[in-house]
Amino acid sequence: RYSLEHDVLQANKDSLNIRTFVWDGYAAQIRSVKEYYERSMQLLDPEIRDDLFCEERQISAKSAGLSSTFILPGGSMRNSLIADGCVIEGSVENSIVFAGVKVGKGAKVSNCVLFKGSVIGEGVEMKYIIADKNVKVSAGQTILGSASYPIVVSKDSIV
Repeated sequence: RYSLEHDVLQANKDSLNIRTFVWDGYAAQIRSVKEYYERSMQLLDPEIRDDLFCEERQISAKSAGLSSTFILPGGSMRNSLIADGCVIEGSVENSIVFAGVKVGKGAKVSNCVLFKGSVIGEGVEMKYIIADKNVKVSAGQTILGSASYPIVVSKDSIV
């Protein structure tokens, strides 16, 4: 049994209390790593972001009690979503950065998704990377994927 729609919902339609509603806003399926990456990058589009995160449907999240993100002199951020508690000394462009991420001096992060607690060392170059929680990338490393094949670095990895 692999299909939610067929093997669970349709098979149990008589015993389940299923209700529907019409949604005419943004919706997307995620069936692969590539699609996860593409859908994540779509959040950088203000129209899509505004459609998903509007006043009518507020999203509550557990607060980590982190301070504001700090972009040091020499650091930069362009067209990115950056959560609280980050320290940016390098450059971050077209990326999604979760809470508590550190981007070292001279590092260049572009078109990436960096999960909570990741540490990107000095002088690192990263493009088209999905870094799971607590990934550590040592100084001077280069990790390059592509839009059609983003590279995934698994949780707690040291590169």
